[in-house]
Amino acid sequence: MKEVTHNGQSYRLPGTLNRFQERLYLHLVDWKRKHLTEESGCFGGEVYDAILPDSLAEQRVLLYHDIRDTLEAHLQRFPFRIHKFFNHMPEESR
Repeated sequence: MKEVTHNGQSYRLPGTLNRFQERLYLHLVDWKRKHLTEESGCFGGEVYDAILPDSLAEQRVLLYHDIRDTLEAHLQRFPFRIHKFFNHMPEESR
């Protein structure tokens, strides 16, 4: 994890991002902070600003509401395990 300062704001980002990825992350974090929450999320014991906090991830806030409702109805009929990072902002590329 690295801390970056941009336009007077601090960002906690993965340490292995190239320049393009870093700019993308800054944009995504700004969008998240403006439209969803200032709260950060955790991954691997580290705090990152581009990850949603568990409380929001569980609500599937990044999905369009009609899709979210359809998914929830489908899960009631056909329960299955959703990928752990299904509803998070992007994380570090591997």
